[in-house]
Amino acid sequence: MSHLYRRGEYWYIKYYQNRRPRYRSLGTKNHKHARAIQHQIDSRLDAGVLGIPEKGKDTDVSVFWQAYLNWARDHKRPNTISTESIFWEQLVRYTKIRTLGELTPAKVEALKRKRLKDGVSKRSVNNALKHLQAIYNHAAKLGLFDGANPFLKVERYALSKVPPKHLKSDEIGLLLQTAQDDSRDAHLIFALGIFAGMRKSEIVNARWEWFDFELKLVTVQSGEEFVIKDKDARTIPLHDRLATILQAYREDSGYLIRPSQTKHGGYRYRYDFNKLFKRVRKRAGLPWLTPHVLRHTFGSVLAESGVSIYKIMKWMGHADIRTTQAYAHLQEYDDDINRLSASFSDETSSNA
Repeated sequence: MSHLYRRGEYWYIKYYQNRRPRYRSLGTKNHKHARAIQHQIDSRLDAGVLGIPEKGKDTDVSVFWQAYLNWARDHKRPNTISTESIFWEQLVRYTKIRTLGELTPAKVEALKRKRLKDGVSKRSVNNALKHLQAIYNHAAKLGLFDGANPFLKVERYALSKVPPKHLKSDEIGLLLQTAQDDSRDAHLIFALGIFAGMRKSEIVNARWEWFDFELKLVTVQSGEEFVIKDKDARTIPLHDRLATILQAYREDSGYLIRPSQTKHGGYRYRYDFNKLFKRVRKRAGLPWLTPHVLRHTFGSVLAESGVSIYKIMKWMGHADIRTTQAYAHLQEYDDDINRLSASFSDETSSNA
């Protein structure tokens, strides 16, 4: 029989397998919901189908995945879990594996070909492989299957480095006017993406408390039901144009976008503005536009204006400078290069 207990706001369960105690989070704050999950777990314990096998043995994929989700809820962002769940479901469905150990490099290669045949881009296939390899790394650390991680022997597709698309000056003006004519939320969504470089998840979770109009700073930070991608809060100078736009809608606190919708509701985003976004881009005549292009525009325009890559990296919240290097080709000529010649001239003079 299992034991239900609470740690902080969440409910946990303790049960025994092979005479050893096991602990897991139920991922809920609701006691009634926790009791219902406990009842299901007790039923599975009675049937001998719950839990993780001893190290060195193979593991049923469904048993592992439930255990992985319980772990991930305490260690990963909800959006990451949602993405990984999609890739895991595709892996199991296409390869038909029943246990972790049944997956081989050959089956992963077949999965790659299948996804390309389905019309998925090579970049997206590589992204799926990256996530799935990380999932198998977790299973390997726990010793839940014999052998090496099958993804380690599978090569990713070689991709040409294409500069990120971004809006031109006239397109920015047109888009902002179109968004303003559409609605308050649309105006704020596009302004936050273009002038603050916020990701989609950051835009829908942006709060008025992030904005300091006196110091002219924006602090992007995690909240109760939202964790930013790089986990660490970042501070961005408040663009004058953005400050002007915000002043027209300014509140003391709360969400900027859909302030009345305070609950996440179990969806990937607290509020998904996909329909609104498509409507605005269609009216602006920019069918190729995506929310991430707004963020690329922020980085690209800064680079074109001569702002250093390191500042852009900091303001965009990139964990790796290599990500920011995508904007390096846009930087203008910098006369500082001639300081190198000046040093040579000084050395020549002194040698003479």
